[in-house]
Amino acid sequence: YVHWQAELLAGSRGDALWQYWRQQLGSTSTGSLPSLDLPLDHPRPPVQTYAGATQRFSLDLQTRQSLKALAAGEGATLFMICLAALQTLLYRYTGQAEILVGSPTAGRNRARFADTIGYFVNPVVLRAEPAADLRFVDLLRQVRQTVLDALAHQEYPFPLLVERLSPNRDLSCSPLVQVMFGLEKSVWLSADEHASELRLEPCELEQQTVQFDLELMLTEQASSLDGALHYNTDLFEPDPISRLIGHYQTLLQAIVAQPDQRLGLLPLLTPAEHQNQRRWNDTALTVPQERCVHELFEAHVARTPEAAALVFASGTRERVTLSYAELDERSNRLAHHLRSLGVGPDVPVGVYLSRSPEFVIAALGVLKAGGAYLPIDPATPGERIQFMLADAQAPILLTRQALPPIPASSALHVVALDADWPIIAAYPPAQPPRRVTADNLAYVIYTSGSTGVPKGVEVSHRSAANLITWHQQTYELAPTDRASLLAGLAFDAAVWELWPYLAAGASVYMPTEETRGSPPALIAWLADQAITLCFMPTPLAEAVIAEPDAARLPVRALLTGGDSLHPFDWSRLPYPIVNHYGPTENTVVATCGVATGDSVTLPTIGRPIANTQIHLLDAQQQPVPVGVPGELYIGGVQLARGYRNRPALTAERFLPDPFSETPGARLYRTGDRARYRADGSIEFLGRTDDQVKLRGSRVELGEIEASLRQHPDVRDAVVLLREDRPGDRRLVAYVVEKNLEPRTKNLRNKGTKEQENKEQTNKEQKSTTSPPSPVATEAEA
Repeated sequence: YVHWQAELLAGSRGDALWQYWRQQLGSTSTGSLPSLDLPLDHPRPPVQTYAGATQRFSLDLQTRQSLKALAAGEGATLFMICLAALQTLLYRYTGQAEILVGSPTAGRNRARFADTIGYFVNPVVLRAEPAADLRFVDLLRQVRQTVLDALAHQEYPFPLLVERLSPNRDLSCSPLVQVMFGLEKSVWLSADEHASELRLEPCELEQQTVQFDLELMLTEQASSLDGALHYNTDLFEPDPISRLIGHYQTLLQAIVAQPDQRLGLLPLLTPAEHQNQRRWNDTALTVPQERCVHELFEAHVARTPEAAALVFASGTRERVTLSYAELDERSNRLAHHLRSLGVGPDVPVGVYLSRSPEFVIAALGVLKAGGAYLPIDPATPGERIQFMLADAQAPILLTRQALPPIPASSALHVVALDADWPIIAAYPPAQPPRRVTADNLAYVIYTSGSTGVPKGVEVSHRSAANLITWHQQTYELAPTDRASLLAGLAFDAAVWELWPYLAAGASVYMPTEETRGSPPALIAWLADQAITLCFMPTPLAEAVIAEPDAARLPVRALLTGGDSLHPFDWSRLPYPIVNHYGPTENTVVATCGVATGDSVTLPTIGRPIANTQIHLLDAQQQPVPVGVPGELYIGGVQLARGYRNRPALTAERFLPDPFSETPGARLYRTGDRARYRADGSIEFLGRTDDQVKLRGSRVELGEIEASLRQHPDVRDAVVLLREDRPGDRRLVAYVVEKNLEPRTKNLRNKGTKEQENKEQTNKEQKSTTSPPSPVATEAEA
């Protein structure tokens, strides 16, 4: 056999075999052999391991016969249809357009070796190109031809194929393929044979090693189709393997019932999984009907008028305190003034103020007037502020004379709360008559835009009231609570830090900017003010809990969100860390969960909050199984109305909810990737696009790139989020200039003659070793 194989490879037949496999595997769309991106339970070791285990399953006689009948109708075999089903499953798990699966061949197709003792099995690689809109029968025809061609070229040795196609292969996984598939036919005895003296009994040997990530071996029995899935125990846990088997069985049954169905629409989830996902989204909670945000606050003005509502504190001795009655009175006077200026339902009012009690007075006054407040950070560039005010069509801007002025159009009426307060104070202190409903806007917040254009998210009172009610019940808020307001006022987390507490009769404490920016000073301030509940953007929270004095915090719970939370030994803290997730389009928070685990395990973002549903869907908006990544969609009461004056973008991101029985229900497509864990908690995996989170802020890299390209000397730009050192995340822009030669010449003229000669020598040497390339410069933001 060895001599025959050597002669084969040296001759024309060997060359023909190699040409076939090189064309089949060396010309993939990506330019290299794709590695199957399976959802692993553990990181892949740097060097491949072979520890294995096996799980067995069985398909009944009817399913086997139906599969064989379907295959026969397409001129295929049971092997081919089961292989096509496996490749469909792997496609649905990974979303990859090229699926490579290995399969063993007997290696005895030559009559001369039929009786030769030896192990001649030779694997072949079977490549499929599934697509979401491809019908299964069409994939089966593709697989049929691939199998027939592979069998006709099976004589080429697999080790030699590996050597020639993967000379610098990754040692962490098996070469060429990570999944093997095989089907064999068991020899069963007839009734007459059973009557003889010879008796055969099957003996299953437990396989404890595995050469590939997964090996699916099927055996056709007399009355069933039995399967054994061998898996690498260093990569997979038993439960996910059990689920994979269930998905394969579900898929086979669906194929029998609907062979013309498109691959992207074939069901995977078992009935038990459907039930679990419905149960995880059963988040019903009764919320006060038709109550607006300011009305929830006003209820406590009547109960505890003298209680502290706002405390602006820079230390134990310096503080400005407003009681509930004082805050109510000042905001009422402002509301009357705003109404006189034409503010009413759904009218946005810009609030251009620094961190101070005045900001809360202004926002509350806008709500009482019936309008929607538009928070603007004074640190925002002037052009962006102008755009937001014009885009929102805000007729009024609330500010202070001390702040930098904004070049505004003549249509914008500017109210300075300091200079104009004598006018405002002349209005009555009583609450103005109600003019809004729960479906009117409460606020508009602008977020980053991928095309360089910010977009305003419109949030109603009903959505905000749901967030307030959930927060109050989840954290058992009481008038004795003291909460901090740390987030930037134009960041939607400030909505969450303010209104739930003022609607519960609690006190909200505001530190200075200096205190807010220093973890040691912040810890001391929180302790001095006896804060009981505190939200911190994720990067700040991580910096605070890393401090030696982190245990000093008097909080009942430390709340965080806005970015990915890194692993930590949470048992070191005397209080729980509650991780939250939610885009601005869902009124701040969509999920929450207490951070658990050790310094290695990634914390989850928890499960959906009250009256909120989370769906993890694939590209065809089909539910993904536990452990399989999908895009995160949000439904429920807290969804924003949409984007201000952007109906096309609203229709693109807010879709009809196919999982809800409520007329008009919608889903928000977040663009975030996540996957379910077995207990229903959600693991955040990143973005499907170029949006990133940095220091709690949502940043569209495309917006920065679009801005950079507006520079007259910039031809192109790419922006990346880099983390060269753990925890040191920053934005880096790479810029290609339009006119390279004049700039290079000017720089050269600034140097000495010696430097010119050196640069010229370097240039000549470089030109002989590498082709010319655009000059790129790196800048940090």
